Amino acid sequence: MELIKESALSLGATKDEIEAEIVEENSFNMVRGFYTTGKNIRIKAQVKPGLIHELRSDMND
Repeated sequence: MELIKESALSLGATKDEIEAEIVEENSFNMVRGFYTTGKNIRIKAQVKPGLIHELRSDMND
């Protein structure tokens, strides 16, 4: 979760706007021969989509 937040900050998001969530998680046993040798854990995370709070314009009103 920290990595996704750091990535969003580097792209211009502010700390107040970042709400990260895990969207998919999987876990598989790794087998060699007839023995379990470990686990393959895969997780997908994203910054929760939202609305832009501020509209910008090239025209000065």
